[in-house]
Amino acid sequence: MSLKFKVIFSVSVLLMGISIVLSVMNYRTSVATTQTQLRETALPLSIDNIYGEIQKNIIEPNLVASMMANDTFVKAWIAEGEKEPQKIATYLHAIQERYGFLSTFLVSETSMHYYTPKGAIDTLKSTNPENQWYYRFKAKEVDSEINLDSNHLLDNSMIMFINNKIYDAKGSMMGATGVALKIAYLEEMLRYFHEKYHFNVLILDSRGKILLHNEMTPNYQTLLSPAQRSEIEAKIFTQTQKVFEFKSGSDSYLMHSKYIDGLDFYVVVEAKLDTFIQETKANFYKDIILSMGFAVLIIFIIFYTVNIYQRQLEYLVHHDTLTGLDNRRTFNEGFVNALQLFEKQSKPFGMIFIDIDDFKKINDTLGHVVGDSVLARVAQVLTQSVQKGDAVARWGGEEFAILCRNHPIDAIGASAKGIAEAIKLDAKLCEIAQGRVTVSVGVTVVRQGDTMDTMTSRVDEALYSAKNSGKDSVVYL
Repeated sequence: MSLKFKVIFSVSVLLMGISIVLSVMNYRTSVATTQTQLRETALPLSIDNIYGEIQKNIIEPNLVASMMANDTFVKAWIAEGEKEPQKIATYLHAIQERYGFLSTFLVSETSMHYYTPKGAIDTLKSTNPENQWYYRFKAKEVDSEINLDSNHLLDNSMIMFINNKIYDAKGSMMGATGVALKIAYLEEMLRYFHEKYHFNVLILDSRGKILLHNEMTPNYQTLLSPAQRSEIEAKIFTQTQKVFEFKSGSDSYLMHSKYIDGLDFYVVVEAKLDTFIQETKANFYKDIILSMGFAVLIIFIIFYTVNIYQRQLEYLVHHDTLTGLDNRRTFNEGFVNALQLFEKQSKPFGMIFIDIDDFKKINDTLGHVVGDSVLARVAQVLTQSVQKGDAVARWGGEEFAILCRNHPIDAIGASAKGIAEAIKLDAKLCEIAQGRVTVSVGVTVVRQGDTMDTMTSRVDEALYSAKNSGKDSVVYL
């Protein structure tokens, strides 16, 4: 046997020996700590992950539903007697397509017609059980609500509805509008937690009705007597204990629950203790088998390779490939964060839109390669000109956007002028374009009640004014 193979063999035996010893030690400690880990880590983290996923997926639909309820077109259409129903159907269809919702809807308090992108598909009646959601919502002293329900007019599966009341100028309710979205991601998450972690996840309403669960897995409602169920549900709904235990025959279960604010339902996670002890034994034997050969090295290589590709993919998702700047998606995420800080802490911010003047002429006369070089250089100048903490993004084509988060409000206009001047006087840019490159700039700052749509619309208007006033100028609205 050659020295090379002796070394390989020795290292392999050493790795296997160390792995076996560590596996035995880990097994002994794992059995003793399984319950502690479930109580203090696994169950609470699972609840938090599900809660976070739900919150993340309702931010944009919430904003859109609120925008619909305050849209002057919607209010005017209802006030004028709901003439030309196709107009509201087209409007609802546009919102549905733009944001990828399952459906959008509007209910008129005057006619009680239920409108979707297909038009008026139902007339609500207080005697119809399926229409009670509207009358309950109308009676509540809230402007919006989110709930889980099924709707025979849309789909038989569970759907999340985000409802917003529509008010006229006098504060009278004109109806309700909102969006409906499938929650397949939530069903998939429940399945994932069961298959990956052997947790049984339930979604309950405030009456104890199961809204979502894995139908193939027994849960406390099928395992326990009515009296035991009532005792468990009292703990769930009062939240007197974060984690508690119940027994069914010889089997012991741990349970953790959390109330979801704004949705009026509870997330419950169950864990059968025997399953995790058996899994610990299985993992013990699995660890011994996996220790053979160069498993550790192979895992390291795979992990290293995946990390490289993941970083590359994450970069492509959030950046523009030509300029290296943030893309519109990343800019929008930054805008949402800035708007939340403004609403909660009154921290103002501004937005600047920049459009390269006569860029088409550069492309037509000098070619697209030079045009791309101009875009890349403008991006570099912008990056060098903004203050630390500001976000620069390529908005699309020859347009760029800047989110000014660390500027005094009264200095944003001056900063925009400085940026425009820096681009005009950049020697390298002049060399690339064979002449001076100028830009038109629109500037605005956040106002109370602003949304992404209102603020971008205003800064767009400022940009167009700059274009129409002869270009190479800055307009502040």
